[in-house]
Amino acid sequence: MTSPQYIQSIVEKFYAKAVVDPIIGFHFRKIQEFEGDNPLRPPMEAFASHIPRIVNFWRMQLLGEHGLESEPFNLLKAHAYLGVKRAQVNRWLILFNETLDESEGDEEFITLWKQKAAHFGAKIR
Repeated sequence: MTSPQYIQSIVEKFYAKAVVDPIIGFHFRKIQEFEGDNPLRPPMEAFASHIPRIVNFWRMQLLGEHGLESEPFNLLKAHAYLGVKRAQVNRWLILFNETLDESEGDEEFITLWKQKAAHFGAKIR
């Protein structure tokens, strides 16, 4: 699968893992729109504005779709603002790759996605 729906599914599954992760979860919880019953387990609805931006980012990177962003997205600036550390980027990559490995997508597409993620991870570090 290489569809926008597949990308959406991967991003949502990754966020479900990342927001509760003991190493990087707090970064994700910084951007949630509201808290749920458990402050350490925000509902996915708390990222209703953010997840579509990330999905669109990956659609542009992986499918070559353009014009999806209403405002420019500066990946490096956004992560510099969060103060993300090298080990946290490494953890992000581990969780992201695990999420891709657990999916039933096209192997070539998954490999491409992992390469792109590693590229952006290296830039953020």
